[in-house]
Amino acid sequence: MNKIGERIKKAGEAKKLSLEKVAKKLKIEQKLLEDWESGALEPDTKSANKLSNIFGVSSDYLIFGVDNASGIHTMFPSKGKPQPAGADAILSLVSALLLFIGIGGLIMLIVMTGSRLVTADAGFWEFFFLSGTVYSALGFIIIAVIGAVAGLIALMISAKKKGKGKRK
Repeated sequence: MNKIGERIKKAGEAKKLSLEKVAKKLKIEQKLLEDWESGALEPDTKSANKLSNIFGVSSDYLIFGVDNASGIHTMFPSKGKPQPAGADAILSLVSALLLFIGIGGLIMLIVMTGSRLVTADAGFWEFFFLSGTVYSALGFIIIAVIGAVAGLIALMISAKKKGKGKRK
């Protein structure tokens, strides 16, 4: 008998359900259920899920022998729900976005200004200043600096949180 078969048999005995009753509830032949119990065959996931509902156990227990309530093999701790992102995580995301926009915009501005120079007779810096792109460049630089400052603030917030956790 394989492990799944043993757990199916144990769960059925614990619920005091006969093979005939379980087979009727599953709408399968009793022989197939006997094959599952003996280990000759293994149930597919749908059938295992139905069996777990009938027996009142988790499908993790039935298939893997792991009780899901213990928190093993779960993405989040069993003590509670996942917590929303803190201020430092949100600030980090905003910081990264501002840095991306600021630096990326500045690079695009310089590349586009350079491509316009191909048709203009002015030099790069002369064209850059005279066309008004200096103000755009300053705007992108300011956005990038704000992003960097926001990133530093987020790092300080997360460092404070980690420091508080160690003291307790």
